[in-house]
Amino acid sequence: FVRFANIEEDTPSYHTRYDFFVSKYSAMCHANHDDLGVRKQIRLAGIQGLQGVVRKTLSDDLVENIWESVHMDKIVPSLLYNMQNS
Repeated sequence: FVRFANIEEDTPSYHTRYDFFVSKYSAMCHANHDDLGVRKQIRLAGIQGLQGVVRKTLSDDLVENIWESVHMDKIVPSLLYNMQNS
């Protein structure tokens, strides 16, 4: 998704919604796999996914605002959780 987020679009996407991605990547940030290595990989992928979503929405003025509380209520706790557990 990070590579996808960096692709410049020629036409605006009026219908694009990223709430699904925010939810999935936030859930990955809270992964609790028994294997520590796998857990770290999943959590890192979640953080990178959130980074990609934020970058993608910042470059597209026509999509929903990523700074709205509906999104930030998922993103901020996910990042803080990983900062606390690192």
